[in-house]
Amino acid sequence: MNGNFSVGVSGVASTTTVVNLQGLNTLVVTSTAGSLNVGVRNRRQRTLTLANNTNTINVGTLAVGNSNGGNYIGAPSTLNLGAGINTLEATTINLGLGKGAGVIAFSSTGSGSVTISGTGGLGTANITLGNASAASYQGGSPGSQLLLAEHNATVNAGTVIIAEKTGGPPG
Repeated sequence: MNGNFSVGVSGVASTTTVVNLQGLNTLVVTSTAGSLNVGVRNRRQRTLTLANNTNTINVGTLAVGNSNGGNYIGAPSTLNLGAGINTLEATTINLGLGKGAGVIAFSSTGSGSVTISGTGGLGTANITLGNASAASYQGGSPGSQLLLAEHNATVNAGTVIIAEKTGGPPG
């Protein structure tokens, strides 16, 4: 597959989208030229909860909470990792761009592990946590977060950007 996997309907202001795949044993998403998007160009909270045992996401871009030029209202969009083995392979991981906010967290306390690396498991992933590329950031509270504490985590990161402002007036 070389397309995109997206959770949430673009531009719909009054809905909250929740996709819960915990009932599955395994989830594999492979689209090295595409992306996995949770809450991109949306105005409400979007949540994707991965499978319970094994998850492999191998994409060009993993994006959670990106207003993509639109207005963003509400809580952050969230990618919940499963209670088993989670492998996130992407050249770029964006959490909270534009006026949006994004969170990657475990769906359960204490169980589960994650490995983050570049596409195909090679090299590093470039990670952005919060890039306000619009005049007014509306990402909501608690903002963009990568919450891996209390779990086994291996992060092979290249460039890491935290709380960058690239648009709007100085401030």
